[in-house]
Amino acid sequence: MGPAGGEALPARAARDATAFEPLVVRRSAAPHGYVAGRAPGASGDLLAEAPLQAYAARRGFDATRGHARA
Repeated sequence: MGPAGGEALPARAARDATAFEPLVVRRSAAPHGYVAGRAPGASGDLLAEAPLQAYAARRGFDATRGHARA
């Protein structure tokens, strides 16, 4: 995935609320899979708050701190 859609998306979402939804859609599969494997019946409930918390904190994103998975 190139910079326009990959690493640039979190930085863009920090400044532009309209870029946040594509970020959540693109990045939600991995956490959902992780939680579904450990709490199969509750993954939706457990992950419902995560996008809300991320949206509220999006302006504090600092691209210079590196990738979250690093």
